[in-house]
Amino acid sequence: MKLINTILYILFISISFAGCSSSDAEGENGSNDNEAKPTLVFPLENSECFEGTIISDTRSEVTFEWNGTATAKSYILTLKNLDTDKEVAFNATTTSKGITIERGVPYSWYVIAIGERFSDQTRSTVWKFYNAGSGVQNYAPFPADPIYPTMGSKTPRSFLLTWDATDIDNDIVEYDVYLATSNPPTSKVTTTEATEFATGTLDEDTVYYWKVVAKDSHGNQSVSPVFDFKTE
Repeated sequence: MKLINTILYILFISISFAGCSSSDAEGENGSNDNEAKPTLVFPLENSECFEGTIISDTRSEVTFEWNGTATAKSYILTLKNLDTDKEVAFNATTTSKGITIERGVPYSWYVIAIGERFSDQTRSTVWKFYNAGSGVQNYAPFPADPIYPTMGSKTPRSFLLTWDATDIDNDIVEYDVYLATSNPPTSKVTTTEATEFATGTLDEDTVYYWKVVAKDSHGNQSVSPVFDFKTE
């Protein structure tokens, strides 16, 4: 009797592990499929876009292109005017979309792939570009992006504030950093050539706001959005 019970127990354990193994494999495959993201193609990252149909001195139509995903049924292209911080979303059923935009203006864009259900979404990275303008010889830097802390995050009372900024002319010379407990921050805490700033010891359990003004060698400048964080 003991022998029969032992055999049955071994069979039960074997079947249970086989079931788990099969389920895990399917989960990994499903996870990989869900992680498929659209990849941006054009306009290129950190570029000046000369291609497109000129409509007037101030506007042109640019065709945005991306690589889709195998499961996508439609796409949402989100375009932001970095001068005004205004975002507009466009629906697309193919992997390209012609849009009329302002010339001589910086933009950022990304694409969301929508699956069978609207909740099945994957998002591309964000790219920035300048739409070429008539007679423009030098462009202002793109507005800075936060690296640390990220928007709305919690931080120690003392840390390195870090950011990233790019310029298609590659002539950024310095940054003005504003940091305060008021929004928008009006207190300039430093002017630096680096892309980081040591905050010193901040007040505890306090929300701070910060922004970066990037300047180039031609006197052009760009102002980032206002970011915030809360100290521990």
